[in-house]
Amino acid sequence: IWKSPAPSKVIAFSWKLLWNRVPTMTNLALRGIRPSGGSLGCVHCHGSVESSLHLFLFCSFSVQIWQAVFRWLGLVVVIPPNMFVLFDCLIGAASNKKIRKGYALIWHATIWMLWKSRNEIIFSNGVKDSEKVFDEIKLLSWRWGLSRHSIPTCLFYEWCWDPGMCLRC
Repeated sequence: IWKSPAPSKVIAFSWKLLWNRVPTMTNLALRGIRPSGGSLGCVHCHGSVESSLHLFLFCSFSVQIWQAVFRWLGLVVVIPPNMFVLFDCLIGAASNKKIRKGYALIWHATIWMLWKSRNEIIFSNGVKDSEKVFDEIKLLSWRWGLSRHSIPTCLFYEWCWDPGMCLRC
């Protein structure tokens, strides 16, 4: 997780997520902090209590995002029981070190955009749809990869079409 070319604040956030230290509604409630509306429900699906596992893995919104990411990478993955296993599945699917770094970058971008979309709904009364968030994941991962020289020069449309090709070069 630490060798990803993602920005350090995103890597630190991902580390907190792996250890369930992200300020989700349930984690805030455990510390005696209640949201202004009093609801601990998920802002995306409104059906379950917002925990780290729900928000990043099991919410129908998150499942749509992860399925889009896996399709984009050409992978078939069943949503695993926790974030550790998801990260391992993604990294384990890579055939070499360059692709592993790229997949780690995409994992971090996905986590970050899921968190940002949640916060935009809560703090800015925004509305997010899964296709828009997925497009933002592609753009963000491409920008991070180029700015940190972890992927060779690759046009954005090439990245969107086949990230594996860009990572193999």
